[in-house]
Amino acid sequence: MNEVMAEEGWSDFHYSLTFEELSMFHTDHSALPLSLLSDGVRAMITLVADLALRCSRLNGHLKEQASLKTTGIVLIDEVDLHLHPAWQQRVVASLRKAFPNIQFIISTHSPQVLSTVKRECIRMVFQDADENWQAACPPQEVKGVESAIALNDIMGVNPIPPVDEARWVAEYTAKIESGVHEDHNGLALRKKLLDFYGAQHQVILDADRLIRFQTFKLQKHSNTKG
Repeated sequence: MNEVMAEEGWSDFHYSLTFEELSMFHTDHSALPLSLLSDGVRAMITLVADLALRCSRLNGHLKEQASLKTTGIVLIDEVDLHLHPAWQQRVVASLRKAFPNIQFIISTHSPQVLSTVKRECIRMVFQDADENWQAACPPQEVKGVESAIALNDIMGVNPIPPVDEARWVAEYTAKIESGVHEDHNGLALRKKLLDFYGAQHQVILDADRLIRFQTFKLQKHSNTKG
């Protein structure tokens, strides 16, 4: 239990006489009963405790080494469910460390999880042109890359959401690249972006950086012609 929960600040899984129920200790919150913990923490505690109990029942002679030496196959549906994104990035490694001889077959809809697993261990499930179900590895390695890449390349989802604000950014960027960002529509777009994001937001800073770059290119081109 401690192996999986320690990085999240949890330890000392025990029955509390004070709370009269199972509890855990957190570095920031001291001891808390399971009934007050988040769904994600409770779900992970339940999963790990169940696995540890099964390992102990199957190989009781291994005693405290049961979870480390027991072999088997475990299926987990939606391992990322209710977990904070930071925990999603650690959950697979934590489970494999706590149960090193168990093969985990896991489903997930989280790019945070996918970006922590080697390409050879991932299967994308999809329907082909004949509507037959297929399973294949991703075309390229995704372990260690930004989760946005996994979201786009494996799950086929654009990391930029289909909202008006994203369209404003795309249109304003296109105007800058075309050198017409100071026309009426360009100035109107900039005002909308400034009103929404604020002058110090990365969207505005990136746009201003692109404007300076485009201006530099034009000046360099003019000097070359001159």
